[in-house]
Amino acid sequence: PRGTDAQPAAAGRAPALASSPVDIQLRELLVRNGRVCIYDPDGKPFVVLSGVTERLSAEAMAEGHVRLEGETTIDTLRVHLPAGTLGRGISLQLRKRLAFDARADLLTISQATLQMGDLPVALTGQVAEVSTGTPVADLRLEGGPASIGNILGYLPDAMFPEMEGMRSEGTLSLVAIIRGALAPQSGTGAELAETSGGLIPEFTLDLTLSEGRIQHPMLPAPVEEVTLQLHADPDTIEITEFAARSGESRLRVRATVTNYRTRPRLVVELDADVDLSDIAALQPPQDSLQLGGRAVAQLVVSGAVDDPTGVSPAGSSTALTPVGTIRLIGAAATTPQLPVALQNLSGLITLRERELLIQNLQGNLGASDLRLNGTVANYTALSPQAANAGVATIDLDLHSKRLDLDELMPPPGQAGASPRMADVGSQAGSTRDAGEAVPPAALLACLEGRIALHVDELKINRAVARRARGTVQLDRGVINLDGVGLEAFGGQLAAKGAVDYRRPESPHFDVQMQLQQIQAGQLYSYANDLNRFGRLGGFLSGEIDVTVKMSGDLNDSLGLNLETFSSTGNMQTRSASITGHPLQEALVAFLKAPQLGKLAVSDWQQPFDIQNGRVVVDGMRLKADQVELSATGWQSIDGALALSVELLLPRELSGDLRAKLPSELVPILFDGSGNRILVPLEISGRLPRPKVSLSMDKLREGARQRAEQRLAAERERLQQEVLDQAGELLEDLLGADQDSAAQADQEQKSKQVEKKVKDLLKNLFRKKK
Repeated sequence: PRGTDAQPAAAGRAPALASSPVDIQLRELLVRNGRVCIYDPDGKPFVVLSGVTERLSAEAMAEGHVRLEGETTIDTLRVHLPAGTLGRGISLQLRKRLAFDARADLLTISQATLQMGDLPVALTGQVAEVSTGTPVADLRLEGGPASIGNILGYLPDAMFPEMEGMRSEGTLSLVAIIRGALAPQSGTGAELAETSGGLIPEFTLDLTLSEGRIQHPMLPAPVEEVTLQLHADPDTIEITEFAARSGESRLRVRATVTNYRTRPRLVVELDADVDLSDIAALQPPQDSLQLGGRAVAQLVVSGAVDDPTGVSPAGSSTALTPVGTIRLIGAAATTPQLPVALQNLSGLITLRERELLIQNLQGNLGASDLRLNGTVANYTALSPQAANAGVATIDLDLHSKRLDLDELMPPPGQAGASPRMADVGSQAGSTRDAGEAVPPAALLACLEGRIALHVDELKINRAVARRARGTVQLDRGVINLDGVGLEAFGGQLAAKGAVDYRRPESPHFDVQMQLQQIQAGQLYSYANDLNRFGRLGGFLSGEIDVTVKMSGDLNDSLGLNLETFSSTGNMQTRSASITGHPLQEALVAFLKAPQLGKLAVSDWQQPFDIQNGRVVVDGMRLKADQVELSATGWQSIDGALALSVELLLPRELSGDLRAKLPSELVPILFDGSGNRILVPLEISGRLPRPKVSLSMDKLREGARQRAEQRLAAERERLQQEVLDQAGELLEDLLGADQDSAAQADQEQKSKQVEKKVKDLLKNLFRKKK
């Protein structure tokens, strides 16, 4: 004890220890698992210290002097910057000896060493007005140059995202000066932002890394000659130099970030010639990213960064604008975002503001080869991380020797395909998970513009076509065919119309097609759904021409939904054969004419109309040698049918009809003339065993018409005979130099002929029932 008088504390200050009548010794103050967080003005973490442990001893003198000595350890340091997070794998340890003058309210750091990972940093300076709400610091930190066994924590994690198995070293130096008011507060980030305005002291930081070297088990060669020069202050972070080399790869970057605590604005100059496999080796394994080949890039990237802390996984760079060129040389990529592997990609990509200029970009995507030229505007809309980025506009020329759309755009219902989306239209512009494959329909929903096709072999929906030429217009999930022609099924096909993929589980189509010289066997072997109308597949062979307009929905395997399918058109052929069709077999059995089981068709015209699951036939005409057939009626997809058929048959194919005809019709139809017989039939029931019957009403009507035709022919014959005889009579009457006897004889003959003519005319024009 040195006295008993106590002096009141000054306003706004802690009680002055000088008034204490005693000396006080604090042997140990222990704080475990502390946490310190500095927030930016938006309430987001800027600097976070976790696992803080403080061991402190102190001695307070009656004169107001306090000596403090101890150690602070910090397990985890995180500094959130636009370029990534600093401090991975770095722990801090501060050994300090401090002196506090209570009268002056001044803390002096007489000796302190900050161990930042492997870098020892000397800390000197003082903090005034400690007992106030806003202490004022004047501190200097200086360390190195020192050899560092792990340099990764001093670099943004975006540069080297994968640290497992990575070793690094280099020479590091650091100088930092902190001057100004400190504002320690308590509360949430939002409360701190409101009370302190994100106040941090004035500071400058200069960090220099040289002779850096990084090794990784996946890297074919270590990253060497790593150089970094960084300067930071409260408003700006500037990387005046970052360079590295690995094998044949080299990288040089300069960058400036302004207003990084509020609304950062970034300018990056990138000059790189890199082996892409080196970049892939540095990615986290869960990214499943594999890269190969080379990329040569000269880029300047500038713009605003939406999330300065990098804390949010959706932190985007949608306002960044790259300008420059990227030349790819044999590039390869395997990633969940691609349906198949990308190989051998080479070409030049020029970035102009928000537009890509693609020049002779060619490579292999799975089984397909591609060569692209053209432009893509607002290309960031295609990024899986794009949020409300709008729609990308394309204008491309696509050349390919082989393009397999089944592999590149598998149907939603196909095994291994991308997950279905209930409404792709509503997904356009929404944020998509960068780690998942982008469904093809979702990609289409973000595209508009033109693609000119020059494809030598095209596989689409299991069909193989050749020499595909034409223009495809894309409109946010709708594919418009603007006059596309190709070779398929042994002939030519031209199409125009639209396919709507905005509902990928049931795409809608409305197209017009013209098929010329198509091999019927190939067409019906492929189009199993269409074959249910008419059931011609496997029976009809040869070339056919089809003009058709059709619409409807596809199912999730891109097959026809027959309940919604409708079509109108016409099929014709001039060189085909049909063998063993169920209708033929039914006619063979009914007429006992096996020759009808195989017909060489010389002409076939068949208009058709498909609605509500049935095909309506009206005006069908078929010719096969001496056989002619016409038909009207319908047939449904379940095989039910109702057809009215007229067969014009030669006599040798209609002999068995005698037993099926009423007796009064036999002499009319089989009159010994040798003419073909017209046989009207009704076909009903269901395929493959339809029922055939004679149409007796049509038979009788046909017999009546045949009798009238025969009568008209007889009348015409008799009339001609009378006219011939009348002509002979007139010639005789006009004859010259005849004697009286001959004249009398001639007159007698004339009277006889005249009577005969009258009788013939009387019989000819007599009314008959």
